[in-house]
Amino acid sequence: MDIPDVPERGPLFIHGWSHAAIGQSTPSAGEINTLTVSLRSFGVLPASSTITMHGLRDTLTYAPLLVLSHNETVYPSPIGPMGVWNHSAGSLSVNLTSQLPSQQTFSFSFTVRNPYLGQDGAEVSIEVAGLISKVKMLSAQKNEAALLVADFLQRDIAQVCINVLPGDVLQLWYLSTHMHQYMRFASRTRAHIHERSTHSYTR
Repeated sequence: MDIPDVPERGPLFIHGWSHAAIGQSTPSAGEINTLTVSLRSFGVLPASSTITMHGLRDTLTYAPLLVLSHNETVYPSPIGPMGVWNHSAGSLSVNLTSQLPSQQTFSFSFTVRNPYLGQDGAEVSIEVAGLISKVKMLSAQKNEAALLVADFLQRDIAQVCINVLPGDVLQLWYLSTHMHQYMRFASRTRAHIHERSTHSYTR
């Protein structure tokens, strides 16, 4: 729900966000992931303000600066070309180079590398130094949730019989914790096997 604009000099006026959201491009482990931020404030955010997002944890991105891609909902861009990245703290700070108009939606993107192990989506918060206190951002849902990385809860493989013959069916089941899908695959041997195998394998 959008919050209507109010006069900045009215009684009890307090700067804040009418919209602050973040989403991602991929939940794949170890892949480059584009995070997209969408913001709209009630009250003008002045030039030189510093916007900081927290909770961007467990990435494999260590560079101190990240390239920011401005999505042209506001022109010219109110942010500089780079954001300050703190890997250990899981934070990104962005400086406004010009004021951000009140109730004007503004969007930008940056990339990180996802971790190799699965994890739930991050709880990301945002603040503007000296102006807006830290609040939780809205997160996209399912696979677009920020920094959600897919993984498997269960990994099993089995075959119909111990002796491997042409036409034997190998069955693989897996359960994904984050994609919320249960899949079953069956595969038949393609090459003719002249000798029977009497080996069995256990986990």
